[in-house]
Amino acid sequence: MTLGKTLNQLRIFKDYPFVYVDAGCSNADTSPFVRTLVNTFGDDLRIVGFDPMVSECSRLQEAFDQVPGDHKIEAAYLCSHPDVEEDITQNDDNDNVWDDDFWSRSWTKHCQNLFEKADSDKYISFETAYADQHICLDEYFKDYSNVDFIKIDVDQENNGVLRGCRQILNSKGVLGLEVEACLQGYRHPTANTLFDVGIFLREHYFSCFGIHTLLQYSRKHLPAPFLFNCIAQQNAGQMRQCDGLFMRDLQHKDSQINISFEEPRLIKLLKLACLMEMYRLDDCVVEILLKNRKELDIMFQQYSPHLTVAKLVEKICFSLYQKDYKSHILGSLMEGEKRAQ
Repeated sequence: MTLGKTLNQLRIFKDYPFVYVDAGCSNADTSPFVRTLVNTFGDDLRIVGFDPMVSECSRLQEAFDQVPGDHKIEAAYLCSHPDVEEDITQNDDNDNVWDDDFWSRSWTKHCQNLFEKADSDKYISFETAYADQHICLDEYFKDYSNVDFIKIDVDQENNGVLRGCRQILNSKGVLGLEVEACLQGYRHPTANTLFDVGIFLREHYFSCFGIHTLLQYSRKHLPAPFLFNCIAQQNAGQMRQCDGLFMRDLQHKDSQINISFEEPRLIKLLKLACLMEMYRLDDCVVEILLKNRKELDIMFQQYSPHLTVAKLVEKICFSLYQKDYKSHILGSLMEGEKRAQ
């Protein structure tokens, strides 16, 4: 974490804390991504989490009170705007919507029916009390000046939570989202399939930067072994779920259409670069640094006379390839020429 650690030590984000929204925050205190956020931004991190399980939210609040930064965990269900909720309800009543989901034929679902009291037991057997309030993210964050990153993992077949933040995506300068989505399911604009989520986010000028955590489920007719000590995903079978990573490609000329940045442009660029470093998109990090080199060098001098873009790029390159930047570029050109022959 060359860039993140360097900027954290200089407290570049002191006046512009990184705001992370965790929709479906159960067990967030054990999340590797959250730990990386804490290590990167430290006291300049703001986590706002939402989950309907009351005792889990209380536990998380106590845990995050001991973590650097300023954090708030809300016990609440997340919802969307009235027009979206109406679309979802109408679609639920529509028997003509094509649905290619194989869940009812999976070995996992078969075992749940046989051995568990409810589908959700493996997730929430420790929890009995649920929140009464329902929150729309657009409404909750309307008075915030900035939101940087949103993670959505709420185990719903619809994307109402995502559509419930359609206003803040642009008005609060959101840089990226990670959304748990299905690879199968009914086809509709409000469906939580990767395809419908992607179409919605591309309309807001986000690009897909990654698809990971692919979960497989075998058919009940030839069961595959479970991956963990619970009735869940398996080591073979059709892929049903994934996490889709969507970010703004701020070096693309069209990526900032209709977006409002309340924070200085360079601050947002550095936050985006830190996010990309967390997801091992180091080539994108270097692109941001080099394309804004002159402005960033002037900015860095306010914090340290020794920090320059060139030094950061050298550190990133050497940590990845054990070569200085010039040697790596020359070597890559030679390799490209060789492959073209």
